[in-house]
Amino acid sequence: MKRAALCLLLVSVCLALCSCGPAAPESGVQDADLIVVGFSQVGAESDWRNGNTRSMQQALS
Repeated sequence: MKRAALCLLLVSVCLALCSCGPAAPESGVQDADLIVVGFSQVGAESDWRNGNTRSMQQALS
């Protein structure tokens, strides 16, 4: 019983310490000016898909 309690305490302490860390560095770009667009395409079996991917990247950048 003591061993289980000790393991539980150790896991709790480890989880608590994992959340302690330095804050993320500030980015030079303001997030309000950026728009994130998701584009999902499975595989690249054909030239059409490669061309479509390049076209989307050019249009959205």
